[in-house]
Amino acid sequence: FMFYKQKSASQKQKVADVEQKLLRLQMNPHFFFNALAVIQGLMDQRDTDKASMFLARFSRLMRQTLEYSREEFISLEEEQELLENYIRLQMLSTGIQFKFKIVIAENLDAFETLVPPMIAQPFVENAIMHAGLGDMDDSLLIVEFSKIREQLKLVISDNGHGIKEKKEDSGHKSLAMQITKERLELLGQKFKTKLDLKIESSEKGTSVELDLPVFK
Repeated sequence: FMFYKQKSASQKQKVADVEQKLLRLQMNPHFFFNALAVIQGLMDQRDTDKASMFLARFSRLMRQTLEYSREEFISLEEEQELLENYIRLQMLSTGIQFKFKIVIAENLDAFETLVPPMIAQPFVENAIMHAGLGDMDDSLLIVEFSKIREQLKLVISDNGHGIKEKKEDSGHKSLAMQITKERLELLGQKFKTKLDLKIESSEKGTSVELDLPVFK
């Protein structure tokens, strides 16, 4: 009994540690600095309408990040909204232009189906910042949620020229990916299932596939 209690307490502490690391590292600090610099630039140019729009979207994303980081699960609809907000802000703050689609398959209820919050964000960030999106006129990023054989499949794909790390971001990228993998491992242990993660990158693009249980 004591062994079980100690193991349970250790597992809970491990989960808490990963959640705290995830909260601190979920968004790259460069993203925040760039966004604030854009807002300051717009204010200096007296483009108050655009500055207000950007600030409202930025504030919404910060609120979503803080709220969802405290939740074990959020709805697919909430995850979709957060991702769309994040992607549009990244495009505005970096100047990287591309088309994107966030697709939820018809056999999934976006309001009833649950996912771990911001589960796709680190992979989306990698696609935007490291995969060469924006280098071509037809640059495209697709985030797709579907249900296959009672599993939730998340696929993030792009047609960039493959993952290429920027020196100043490589530390954040490797640490964020490691924490995401730890998070998936803990979820797998908790729900007694294997969460498969596959990442393939080449000159023709990058694809991330993640299989999760269907949470409701």
